[in-house]
Amino acid sequence: MSDLAHKHALPVTRVQQIVGAGHRASRLSTPYQIARGDVGKERADAATQLYWVGFIAACGRIYGRGTGAALVLTIREDQGTHVRRLIGDLSTGHMGPDFCVSSQSGFQAYVRDADLCEVLMTWGIPCPNPADGSVPLEFIPDRLVSHFVRGFLDASAQQDDGPQRHRVLARASQPSITLAGPEPLVAGLADLLHQRCQAKPPALAPAGTPGMVRMTYRGRKTCATIRAFAGSSPA
Repeated sequence: MSDLAHKHALPVTRVQQIVGAGHRASRLSTPYQIARGDVGKERADAATQLYWVGFIAACGRIYGRGTGAALVLTIREDQGTHVRRLIGDLSTGHMGPDFCVSSQSGFQAYVRDADLCEVLMTWGIPCPNPADGSVPLEFIPDRLVSHFVRGFLDASAQQDDGPQRHRVLARASQPSITLAGPEPLVAGLADLLHQRCQAKPPALAPAGTPGMVRMTYRGRKTCATIRAFAGSSPA
């Protein structure tokens, strides 16, 4: 267990959590199961799961513990149908989301599924402070990385078009792409996009909450290359 933790630069307790979370009722696999290709017939396919992990990593956090845990997604008002698709793919109870408007965060969707929340925590999806968690990108197989990036982009896109499943939502004419999150995750995405898209890593800037940063890619060619990579794998 300690060898695995050292290899992926993770605390031993996190590795124990990941390995031990293989029998949840959620339809979301753990990072360890995804890395082994152990998805299971009762779950959505791996590409769909990684799309949603990317989406949640960009806009979600977990409130509460145990049976009272809820996934809270900060989204646009037109993304309600998209959240219902998420529930259909990942939740066993298929309970509809609750929507509200936060004076601090804006429009939010609450998904009350304790089993899903428990597995999302193995993915590093944080509790109330979003800087307390980070998705271990090392656990995502190369063939699935583009799906994660697509989900992250879809949740990060700031434009008026309604969301559609498994496609990049940002307009091709948009001259910049801004990605925000915990510093380890954003830095990891910068390295990933540099390797896969030859996109020069932008400078990281503070994003309000301590431990949170943002980076902005600029230029039509760079942004088009990143979007093409995110849309390159059939879902």
